[in-house]
Amino acid sequence: MSFDYKTTFFELKLTFPESLSSTVQLSMSGNGLVGKSYVNTVDNAGEYNTDANIVGNINISDVAVSAGTAKVWIAMQPATLSNVVITAVDENNNYYKFDVSGKNSATLVAGKVYAFGVTGTVSTIKESLIGNGKNEANAYQISTLKQLEYVRNQINNANTAFTGKYYKLMSDIEINGKWTPIGINIDKGTKLFKGIFDGGNHSITGSYTVTNNANNEGAGLFGTISNATIKNLNNKANITVTSTLTSGTLGIGAIVGRTLYGSTVENCSNTGTITTNYGLIGGVVGQVYVNTVSGTAKEARIEACWNAGTVHNTCNSSSTKSAGGVIGNIQVTDGTVIDKVIIRGCYSTAKAIVTQDANTKSFAGGIVGNTTNTADNVIEIYACWSAASLKGSYMASIIASYNTNKYSVSNIWFKTVKGVKACSVAANLKEPYSNSNTDTPSADAITYMNNALSSAESAYQFDADGNITKK
Repeated sequence: MSFDYKTTFFELKLTFPESLSSTVQLSMSGNGLVGKSYVNTVDNAGEYNTDANIVGNINISDVAVSAGTAKVWIAMQPATLSNVVITAVDENNNYYKFDVSGKNSATLVAGKVYAFGVTGTVSTIKESLIGNGKNEANAYQISTLKQLEYVRNQINNANTAFTGKYYKLMSDIEINGKWTPIGINIDKGTKLFKGIFDGGNHSITGSYTVTNNANNEGAGLFGTISNATIKNLNNKANITVTSTLTSGTLGIGAIVGRTLYGSTVENCSNTGTITTNYGLIGGVVGQVYVNTVSGTAKEARIEACWNAGTVHNTCNSSSTKSAGGVIGNIQVTDGTVIDKVIIRGCYSTAKAIVTQDANTKSFAGGIVGNTTNTADNVIEIYACWSAASLKGSYMASIIASYNTNKYSVSNIWFKTVKGVKACSVAANLKEPYSNSNTDTPSADAITYMNNALSSAESAYQFDADGNITKK
């Protein structure tokens, strides 16, 4: 029997200015750099595809700095590295950038130790951002909470240099305490999030609160987005939203509060607990809002999103209230040119709990809490399933509504619950569909849901257990 090394090692000596003594959060990023998620995963006997185009990130918490010096050992998979950047932030939120010129490209060999020292200089959060945001390949790379807050502040202050840009999350981010969402619906839309945000399949963790008192606003990691795309992002945080509103609209979602004007939320999930005392709440998106537009109608799409957490609306006001496993509410205004709303490849697992406390005008749906839409051929929900637990005065496994509302539901599966229909309007449900007293869809249901996704040329499909995956 023989054993081969599968990892390589860095012995990194960091020199900080002014004899710093502190604890810092260290971040390394670059092409081909493989983070701890790969190191801790045994796949193909530990082999790793050394594709230098992979943009990776390694974050190390609580690195002790004494008299301006710190030493760090890093184990990682061998790969060809390029464009490596090292940054750090100390306890006082001071940023440091380390000069790795001449050392930022290398081909690492398994079993070897690479020792080198680098010297840091005081930097700014802006300077610590890698990329220029002009396209996907040069997306702004966000590795720390402070960088995320910086980007949020630029957008919320209408800095046009951050409008319509590409962003990439490079690591999990923990948020605790109070949080101000990214994108706010004031000043004629100049402060909405209008970019492309790729979560990189990372997660938001922690426990945070949002205090939101504005009408037509959103609350969540993102507040209100417009002509935007949010994708590949998971929420594991517990979120509490409090509002003094007694009328008007407030959308609450773990990922996005409100989407406007043809936005897309794709491959996002929630496993945390989300609670609000007012509004329209969903596990992933609070409200999808579409309206009359001039010219060609746009498509709003929520795809491959799922919920296995708790969604709880405690509101008891006289206004309409809703809670949805994935989406809280879809609102469509009247007009001749209307956006199209597509909900597909979404699901709520048997772990999902969707609760609307109020006894009147309260809706609870496994996928969508409710809609008041009366326009034809606007809302399409297909290739979705739900096994969520529900509570509300109007309940439906897929979408709840009044009897006069319009939408199309097809190619769905739902867990059998006495007295709970797939959707509130039976005429809106089209074949094929099925239900059973199980926690996951049948093989037949998965087949027809995947056929519907394939016909729509979706990039996603369900696996044998009903989990959504990329093709």
